[in-house]
Amino acid sequence: HMVCHLITTCCRRRLPITVTTTYEDEGDWATAARRVPEEPRAAMLTARHLPQQQLHTAVETLRSCGMLTVQGVLSPRCSRMLAAHVGASLRMARTRGDGADLALVLTPTLRWDHKLSLSAPVRAALGMVLQSVGGLIAAVLGADACLWELAALSSEPGAVRQQCHPDADWQPVTPALVAFIPLCDVDPTMGPTIVLPGTHTEQAHEAFNGGGLLVVHSWGT
Repeated sequence: HMVCHLITTCCRRRLPITVTTTYEDEGDWATAARRVPEEPRAAMLTARHLPQQQLHTAVETLRSCGMLTVQGVLSPRCSRMLAAHVGASLRMARTRGDGADLALVLTPTLRWDHKLSLSAPVRAALGMVLQSVGGLIAAVLGADACLWELAALSSEPGAVRQQCHPDADWQPVTPALVAFIPLCDVDPTMGPTIVLPGTHTEQAHEAFNGGGLLVVHSWGT
């Protein structure tokens, strides 16, 4: 059973993003030398409740934890349609073999980062995402935030586990928000993604880069 996630990244305008492009084994968050401080509790909200009455809570949670769980962003029907579209589009991209629609991925064995065009199923899903968390994006990044990345990350059974890693270097002002949305049910046997609340700080990134951060977990990608 392939695991597929929709990835959307919105960034603040006029603020360049410095992307981390190298990953050393000694810098792996899962094998370094010091434990993460006690994790803060991240709020779990429901998409239909997010506008206005919980927007302040959501913004404060993002600032303190660096992450936020929002349930019900996509409808089951939209998720199924998008997953089918991604599967067909990915098969075409792999058949062509030119790599034009495939981005680099940390551990490429049986894993693909597939860039998506704004086709009808993708537009429908993106519209639902913005209906759910558009206000949050504007509150954190500004009303003129722009779409930076739109892709699907797909992993087949047997895919090699990814190292824990930051996607970007620490910056004093939040440069971007990433939405990682599963398009199918994911259980622990399928290697679900692990997110580490509270590691969005300068201190956590310094510990990671210096090999002084240890994350203990039993499963993940």
